[in-house]
Amino acid sequence: MVVDVLDDTGAILATKWITSDRSKSETVHIAIGRAPMVLRVVDETRRPLAGVDLQLQTPGDGAGWQLALRTDSYGEARTGAIEAEHISV
Repeated sequence: MVVDVLDDTGAILATKWITSDRSKSETVHIAIGRAPMVLRVVDETRRPLAGVDLQLQTPGDGAGWQLALRTDSYGEARTGAIEAEHISV
């Protein structure tokens, strides 16, 4: 599975490949330099994965924030502005 982080223009800010059996939770740390607008989850052939639950949070001691999202039929989950340099997905 692949997680892409895009800005509001569709430019890819980060891409992470995840190898998982999809029956367990997976954590991915993504460094970002500006607020992401869209998280896109696709399979190995780049087909969108709908209904994937995503938990975004700032890494660290838990003093930050969390946001729960689910991908739509296009494999995308949209966020508002996020003020962070790193997020965990």
